[in-house]
Amino acid sequence: MEFNASEFKYTILPARFCAKQYLPLYDQAFKFWYDNWTKVFRDIQAEKTVNADDFFRQDFIPVITYREHLVAIHLYTLFDFRTEAVLQHSYVKTNFNNEFVGACRERGLEKMMSMESIFANPDFRKSKTGINFPRLMASLGQKIFTEHTDAQAIFAPARVDLKVSASVQPIGFEVLQPGVILNNVPVDFIICMRDKIQPPPDDEQLFVQRLWRGRAYADRSVVGTKAA
Repeated sequence: MEFNASEFKYTILPARFCAKQYLPLYDQAFKFWYDNWTKVFRDIQAEKTVNADDFFRQDFIPVITYREHLVAIHLYTLFDFRTEAVLQHSYVKTNFNNEFVGACRERGLEKMMSMESIFANPDFRKSKTGINFPRLMASLGQKIFTEHTDAQAIFAPARVDLKVSASVQPIGFEVLQPGVILNNVPVDFIICMRDKIQPPPDDEQLFVQRLWRGRAYADRSVVGTKAA
């Protein structure tokens, strides 16, 4: 299958109050996210089920589409670690440990943006398109982080076995806590500071720039609000 680069689109969906014309894409994104997590939990034999609340709580849900196909998805939530509510939040409590939280505090990191659920359609893997879509999504996510939030850093658990952690380190991510077993697989707890962001390789950088210039917001009243 040959791909026309101009037909790839980047859309930033809100988790709530999606504009009417984007509702079909919203539902497509939810199904893609839900089905991928169902498969992951089955493959890694994790005793977990997919919870739709983890989709609905997000602040940003960016997706890349190609014609009618959903190519990739990534989810971002803003967390204020100054509050007890965040420390007791189910996502933080079940995915990170006290050592990671303590390391963030030592660096003075309080307002942070999570990167979660990075999934790419296997029909668009790098071997077929020449594009590393997971890293591409992370690079675009860095633009959301810098232009639409006041967060001090991005944080994420990045799988080691799938080389996610290694693939995003060249664009500014660093390992804060390596080799943690999470849901039966090895992950690195990684962060990205604003002043550490690096552009992706040249071919990906041009694609990132084109997608970002042509980005669409499903609801500007929801997306892109900076906190005090």
